[in-house]
Amino acid sequence: QKFSVPVVGVIEPGVSAAIQASQNHKIAVIGTEGTISSQAYPQAISKCLDKAEVFCQATPLLVPIIEENMRQTEILHPVFEHYLSEIHQKNVDTLVLGCTHYPILKRTIYNVLPKDVKLVDSGEAVSQKVIQILSEKELMAPSDAYGHLECFVTDLPSQFSKVAKRFVDFSIDKVKTIELHSS
Repeated sequence: QKFSVPVVGVIEPGVSAAIQASQNHKIAVIGTEGTISSQAYPQAISKCLDKAEVFCQATPLLVPIIEENMRQTEILHPVFEHYLSEIHQKNVDTLVLGCTHYPILKRTIYNVLPKDVKLVDSGEAVSQKVIQILSEKELMAPSDAYGHLECFVTDLPSQFSKVAKRFVDFSIDKVKTIELHSS
């Protein structure tokens, strides 16, 4: 309501994708301590699907592993087996990656999960939602248009740029630090 442009959150698109993917309504979410303790995913899933069973697992080691570029190391498999062991026992059929860093570890996660568990990348779900909104509002740029990207972060711009290179195949040079103030 404050802004003239649509604002798309991370939770709702991921929840929608998880509900569509799940057959048995047993959905697991992995995320940072903050995401999991917020209960945002289980609350949003329950609003849309009251018979859903949601299992959440904080995975605090994953962000530092990704940011330190240790994703190719032998420590990942045992870390995932530790974090996902309860999920294996709950007959979950859908796992939501509830952190923007986690898609970089998709291949490893696929290798640890039972083959019938569907993986929901909340970042992909957000992208699809943005495309839908832009299309509906007829705001899509032509595919050959040159874009401009400027990023705003609350942490170190150099750290953001370094980690971002692992996600995209171009360098992000326009990164500015901002301070968030609650109103």
